[in-house]
Amino acid sequence: MGLKFLEKGEQIPHIEETLRIYKKAKIGLSQNIYKRGKRPALLVVDLQNAFTSPDSILGTKGVSGEVAGVINGAIENTKIIIDAVRKTKFPIVYMTIVFREDGADSGTWGEKNPALVEICRRGSKWVEVDKRVVPQDRDYRIEKRVFSSFIGTPLHQILTFNRIDTCIVTGLSISGCVRQTTIDAVSYGYYAVVPEECVGDRSLGIYKTSLFDIMTKTADVAPLTEVLDWIDNLSRKEEKLLKSRP
Repeated sequence: MGLKFLEKGEQIPHIEETLRIYKKAKIGLSQNIYKRGKRPALLVVDLQNAFTSPDSILGTKGVSGEVAGVINGAIENTKIIIDAVRKTKFPIVYMTIVFREDGADSGTWGEKNPALVEICRRGSKWVEVDKRVVPQDRDYRIEKRVFSSFIGTPLHQILTFNRIDTCIVTGLSISGCVRQTTIDAVSYGYYAVVPEECVGDRSLGIYKTSLFDIMTKTADVAPLTEVLDWIDNLSRKEEKLLKSRP
């Protein structure tokens, strides 16, 4: 499939057996479904200092060099796709986790993850978007208080208003907020794709397993170059259509 996380020597344990079982059950056989879409939006999930900074216990502090490389690579590669989408008329939507100063709006998620509530308080530097991928005025910014970028936010309304049919989901972490955002995007009827190099996690095993789970259960996982080519082709078609209108 051309995906790095499935390469020999990098395989998820028991992946061959799982693929055999899935193939027999006809699970996850269809790929490149996202290319049926005509109007994508780029979702940048939780690329905030709390999860990207080497000074944060929820970021790259204390993780292995390989894991830090995946996370930093996700940020740099997301910057590439952000720059590509900014050349088009398609929207970019940034999500960040932000709680009240007293943490009273964190709910049961906060009880399960107290460090998350302690760090992601409104007004702190940890809720600010990483300076490598700072939003611009035309971009949308959404605060959320759960895993999903859809639940309790205006994201679905924004996408509907912009006539979006496909969500390109990037950011951190693949096992939590990215995965749930992808699941909910598909649940709302959008096509969805995760560019493999634009996501990361604090565990390599969880990172690879989550990509595999998304690829076989909900959406597509594709190489960044493939997604970039698709965006460019769609943009050219839209520009041509606009020029042809009287």
